[in-house]
Amino acid sequence: PLGVTSQGTISDYQTSPSDSIFPRATLSDINKSPMPCYDDFFATLEAYKDDFQITPALLVESARGCWWGQRSQCTFCGLNGDMMRYRAKDPESFGENLLDVADRFSVSQLQFVDNIIDKKYFTSFLPKFAGKNYELFYETKADITESEFKAFADSGTHFIQPGIESLSTNVLQLMKKGTSLSINLRCLRLCTEYGISPSWTILCKFPFEEESWYEDVCKLIPLLFHLPPPSTILPIRFDRFSPYFDQRHDFGLDLSPYTSYDFVYPKYNSSNADVAYFFKPSGQPDLEVHPYQCGLTGYYKQCLDLVREWSELWLPRNLPSSKITPESVPFLYLDTDSEGTTFIHDGRLNPRQPLSTVVNQSLVSLLTCCRNGASASKVFSLVNAEKPPFSISELHQSLSNGWLVNDNHVYISIVQNRNTSAVSMLHFPGGTAQALST
Repeated sequence: PLGVTSQGTISDYQTSPSDSIFPRATLSDINKSPMPCYDDFFATLEAYKDDFQITPALLVESARGCWWGQRSQCTFCGLNGDMMRYRAKDPESFGENLLDVADRFSVSQLQFVDNIIDKKYFTSFLPKFAGKNYELFYETKADITESEFKAFADSGTHFIQPGIESLSTNVLQLMKKGTSLSINLRCLRLCTEYGISPSWTILCKFPFEEESWYEDVCKLIPLLFHLPPPSTILPIRFDRFSPYFDQRHDFGLDLSPYTSYDFVYPKYNSSNADVAYFFKPSGQPDLEVHPYQCGLTGYYKQCLDLVREWSELWLPRNLPSSKITPESVPFLYLDTDSEGTTFIHDGRLNPRQPLSTVVNQSLVSLLTCCRNGASASKVFSLVNAEKPPFSISELHQSLSNGWLVNDNHVYISIVQNRNTSAVSMLHFPGGTAQALST
């Protein structure tokens, strides 16, 4: 075989072997990748059925690469290496095979390991699971349409990872995410309306980032307590194959492997740079830069404290579904009573004692106009129209009450058009195993 096969063959190479000499094996046509044989897995589970109550799940692959990364790779992302090209399986044959496997093993939980769902799958693949009581997980981009959210919900895809990453358009532009704050807020609001649980994290400390941007994030977060919270806020890590690694000098970065690699691998040419995937600014100890161990200060720490408060309000989603009501977690939604009066119910701080405000139809028209984000020029052109659908005072009222958010002259409504119960995290399609009492 070619390349380093043991510690004894390291000395055979005076320089690190390049991909041009030892090309990575790739599969151009992913349809040639067969469905895994799960027989051994389920045979092993069967051996434990007397000791554990097991709900199995399957890890499934429907695509490789990233169609967004082909166009504009996120600066921090090192996934896929040199095989960014997106390849998705044929939805017809793959869907039939997957349903056959799931039926054979009586599995209803499917976790897709793809970096991002194929846009065509919303109409060609997901409908195959509608009405069949499956629970699915998929990664996606945050700018999916409302009809695509409905396709997720109808198929049982109640758990997604939408790549939100930040609540600052400035930061999102630095990472070349192709989204904005308004797009991310729309995504989170649609998640609440369609009963979908998003997994996301706020990333920070990007090259050329300004800490002052997080002052605005701190002011924004309390307005968002009715939306699913992030897991935490943490600094980015510099990974091999990411633009930050490949173009580090353009970003003013001097990177070295994490020192912890020294405890695992023998050094080559006095370094582990040839085998490392995780890198840090040179000269800094691992504990100072590790995303989960370094300390945050200033506005970063204020954001972290607010995220923790936010997460506390959403702890009820860890309960069984039968114990979760629409009032279990914070909310902000439109409601019309039997007499035709429209309210905005605001339970962002205390869902047990919400503030209810009567609103007229012109204010509802404003929120509808800004449901997918509306530019300031569009909003003011409507305000100044011969027969304006809403007034400037209603715009000011919506901004002051935190019903609208102004994102760089784009107004986005964060008011839900309905209040749905939070998704129980106990339904995450990762499988469970619970010991039986003896």
